[in-house]
Amino acid sequence: MASIEPELTSLETKLSEEIANDRKEVDVRQKRIAKNESLLRAVRSALGATGSSIRTNGYGSKSEMIREAIQQVTKPRFTQNDVEVEMKRTNPELHIDRERVRSVLWGLAKEKCELIKQVTKGNNRQVAEFEKLAVNPNGIKPPTSQRTALTHEPETMPERIVALLTSAPQPMTAREMTTKYESLGWQPAPNGDLYSTVLQCAYYLSKKGRLINNRGKYSIPL
Repeated sequence: MASIEPELTSLETKLSEEIANDRKEVDVRQKRIAKNESLLRAVRSALGATGSSIRTNGYGSKSEMIREAIQQVTKPRFTQNDVEVEMKRTNPELHIDRERVRSVLWGLAKEKCELIKQVTKGNNRQVAEFEKLAVNPNGIKPPTSQRTALTHEPETMPERIVALLTSAPQPMTAREMTTKYESLGWQPAPNGDLYSTVLQCAYYLSKKGRLINNRGKYSIPL
């Protein structure tokens, strides 16, 4: 036993060191995962809000998907079938629930969303027809009340950012938008990091040409 004791002692030391090193590596990786998950949620929140993530991985609600499809319709007047065609064009593998689409269209036409209006009611002989209302050059139309005062919270993060910038007398940074957002008492970001969400969303909208990014200060295109 005495002859192998040094070897056992050496092995004990080696194993202890390896375990300690592995634990350090686990801690580093767990912190990296937590950080990346937070950023990923912010990115998905931004993409989901604009409908882009719907095209690739299914994030975002069905209502957002339908709103996105409505924006793609080029006809002056359109029907539910036209909306479903656009949804399929965007995502060929999508399973469409026609009752759900009908319900969302009806709700959008009834609510004061200023997106669409119903021009012909559906019946046994004909389908309902809808018409898109005018939108601003960004493709996002904030409620009328927000063009002069921020008295109503928009539904999506892009609409909130556009509303903030529309009401601002000059371009705003992401930090300034975050401060204004918080002062209005609007709902918190899904991932708990409002500044990161605002920054990611504003940057994404600027890449799409919906906002102007001048050295970190954002504004609405003329």
